[in-house]
Amino acid sequence: MTVPTTLRCGDRQFEIDTRTFVMGVVNITPDSFSDGGRYLDVTAAYDHAMRLLDEGADVVDLGAESTRPGATPIDADEELARLVPALERLVGAGVTCLSVDSYKAEVAEIAIDVGAAWINDTSGLADARMARVARAADALIVMHRRPMSVGKSGDDVDYGDVVTDVRGKLQSLVEQAVHDGVSRERIIVDPGIGFGKTVADNLSLLSRLDELTDLGPVLVGPSRKRFLAAVAALESTQDRDAATLGACCLAALHGASLVRVHAVRQVRAALALTDAARSHAPTQSRVDDTTDQPGRAKAIIALGSNLGDRVAFLRQALAALPATSRMSQVFETAPVGGPPGQAPYLNMVIELETTLDPFALLRLCQRIELAAGRERAVHWGPRTLDLDLLFYDDTVIRSRHLTLPHPRIDERPFVLVPLLEVAPHRVTWDQPCSVADVVPLGPLCGL
Repeated sequence: MTVPTTLRCGDRQFEIDTRTFVMGVVNITPDSFSDGGRYLDVTAAYDHAMRLLDEGADVVDLGAESTRPGATPIDADEELARLVPALERLVGAGVTCLSVDSYKAEVAEIAIDVGAAWINDTSGLADARMARVARAADALIVMHRRPMSVGKSGDDVDYGDVVTDVRGKLQSLVEQAVHDGVSRERIIVDPGIGFGKTVADNLSLLSRLDELTDLGPVLVGPSRKRFLAAVAALESTQDRDAATLGACCLAALHGASLVRVHAVRQVRAALALTDAARSHAPTQSRVDDTTDQPGRAKAIIALGSNLGDRVAFLRQALAALPATSRMSQVFETAPVGGPPGQAPYLNMVIELETTLDPFALLRLCQRIELAAGRERAVHWGPRTLDLDLLFYDDTVIRSRHLTLPHPRIDERPFVLVPLLEVAPHRVTWDQPCSVADVVPLGPLCGL
């Protein structure tokens, strides 16, 4: 099953593939490292939350206990005494896109009852009840965090490969949450930037976030973290906002769906440019992929077009993709699904060899579509060019960005018939049968 690409937060729904969403931070604490004590008063917290929303925050994250290294823990009663008045005031004002940063199930349960939509657990589900409580929330954020010694900053933790270690732990947290009843579609993962990681660890995670995206939408929180000061040679905490912009843009380019920040206005502006550039990236010329290199894989791609000069768009795609080793005929088929009145499609299937990994190949296909003027305004609507990655060797992937093998191949004659010419012995589903065993002989006309 394809991982859904939407998240609900109160009365809002986020199409997470359209842009990078921003979570604004409100610290209702006396001891936060970035703004300790400024928003402890309920009116100050409310005003700051409303200001962040005006600046473009998609979600406001309320935290009533500091998570900075060395902070003094507080009990649930004190945390609730700080949190609930501000939460009630915001809910009373009609704000529903609210998250609560807490690792205590007791606090989360009351926060959800008051009106919090998301629970942001920075402890890695240390409270055994948290996931069960969070079943009632629109989303649960699970963060990677290794236990550290009392009084330590956390950067003394040793990893083998930090991304591999973080991914493994996050995967187990997702499985734990699902086991406890949280819907898979409501889980967000956070690699825990700055929590028990060195400067090098944090940079590795930011530049390799795409290795986590199959676990769910990825949230990163680099805002004003100490590693930014180390990299950029900054002195004051407030000076770190400029470096935060760079970290957020890097995260967005490598797969982050959400960022948690203090300086919302500046981050939104930076991400607007990053998201726009990413969506308008030019098509690559034909990939130089003909040398005998290790790691080559066979990929099968379906091509389709029913808008404009259909033949020209198919040729454009073929020119930009790695050289094909097999190619079907072109078939003309009636559209399936979508709005009525669409023109018929030209469909074909190709096999190619590539050294690109599956996600890089997917991004190449998307860039080729964009260069052809592909728009996604209507679900299953007419398109100049549609490139679907059907197979990548025998790889199986279930992520929000990519599902392999491509879902519902066996339900689509317009894919099966050209696929029969390219890979008749391919098995496309769980049953032990091949394309040749089940391909329908419908009224498809080979051109």
